[in-house]
Amino acid sequence: YGHLPAEVASVIRAARDGGFQRIHMVFQPHRVTRTTALATSFAHAFDGVDDLIVTDIYRAGEDNPDGVTGELVVDAIGQHPGAPRVRYVAQLSDASHEVLDTLGDADLVLLVGAGDVSTVSSQWDLAP
Repeated sequence: YGHLPAEVASVIRAARDGGFQRIHMVFQPHRVTRTTALATSFAHAFDGVDDLIVTDIYRAGEDNPDGVTGELVVDAIGQHPGAPRVRYVAQLSDASHEVLDTLGDADLVLLVGAGDVSTVSSQWDLAP
């Protein structure tokens, strides 16, 4: 459960201390109003991630009359020099498949947000 820029950055710093080869993250923004207000604050929050997927916003019951999506966060990150590889993948099910295609044996995947982002891993069959 991490949906604010400082929380995201803290999770990444802790993960970096784990010695993983690469860190992948699937981030699900939480609430339309919060995403709109904090989009530019997210620009540096993902420093230290090698590969980032941003999904659609978990609206938590909020209306979205302007059609704001997770692309707002992706655009803010893209303005930051040295940003991680970042892309917008609207659906969690699509993000699940996409992140698996980029994994190595010594990599870590972080599922971060405040909605149902944890369901991403329920689609994985990681049996040897």
